Amino acid sequence: MATTTRVITTTVDKKVDTRAQAVLEVLAQAPDLSQRELAQRTGLSLTKAHFVLKDLVRSELVEVRSSGSSSHRLGYVYVLTQAGRALHTRLSYAAMKSAVLKFRGILRSFEWAVAELVAAQVHEVGLLGEGPLREAVHEVIAADGRLREVELDQATTVVVCDPEAEWSYSGSARLIPLAGSRSGGGAGFTRPGD
Repeated sequence: MATTTRVITTTVDKKVDTRAQAVLEVLAQAPDLSQRELAQRTGLSLTKAHFVLKDLVRSELVEVRSSGSSSHRLGYVYVLTQAGRALHTRLSYAAMKSAVLKFRGILRSFEWAVAELVAAQVHEVGLLGEGPLREAVHEVIAADGRLREVELDQATTVVVCDPEAEWSYSGSARLIPLAGSRSGGGAGFTRPGD
């Protein structure tokens, strides 16, 4: 049995795409869904959800069980098998690990940017935008201690923490964009003066 599970999950690992991952994630949280509800929660078309489920059932990652208490008319539910739960756990762990590594990389980029700003004789910055990136930049600046955060209207240099907020900024300060902003940026900050 262990050999069969290993072979199935190894084969599926190679072909598991984001659609199958989304279905596994939803089924792990709510197995009592119709295909239509599953499609809605995952953003898949009903046809695509059907084929993804069919592949997961064929791969023995999901099983179909009849249920008299099911809220939909056919009275069955999709349940992750032991192999399905193991794969879901592995995929969730990999996604979390990737997110943590990406976040650490962004923090290193922020730290590099603070050093670059200090080297360019910048002592005060404003932070444009809200949300988790702004919070992370604020924490790096506070922990470093060489820069002081000021209000946007007092700043000569502004770090763009939210690309959407950049569109509404009308000040004259030099903008230092994060990745994804309209004025550029790579993996983190651009260098001052670029």
